[in-house]
Amino acid sequence: MTTYTTARFTVHICESNVDGTLYYRGRNRDNGDRIDLPANYADLGIYADNGEFQYYVNGDALSVFKGDELILEEPVLTVD
Repeated sequence: MTTYTTARFTVHICESNVDGTLYYRGRNRDNGDRIDLPANYADLGIYADNGEFQYYVNGDALSVFKGDELILEEPVLTVD
């Protein structure tokens, strides 16, 4: 498991022991909201999509898109 931390979010990238599927597990540290989505490797890092929003995380930033519009970007402070 790899954990990415920004000022407001924590994202865990986990791999299933059963079939190797990647999972994106994000938590808003301000209000506790969580998402848990299947994930894939992409050019920008790890990618997850819930149909409305697209989430990318790598060692530099957490980026959230709604369609083609970047709606949130925060620098990653730590990677564990």
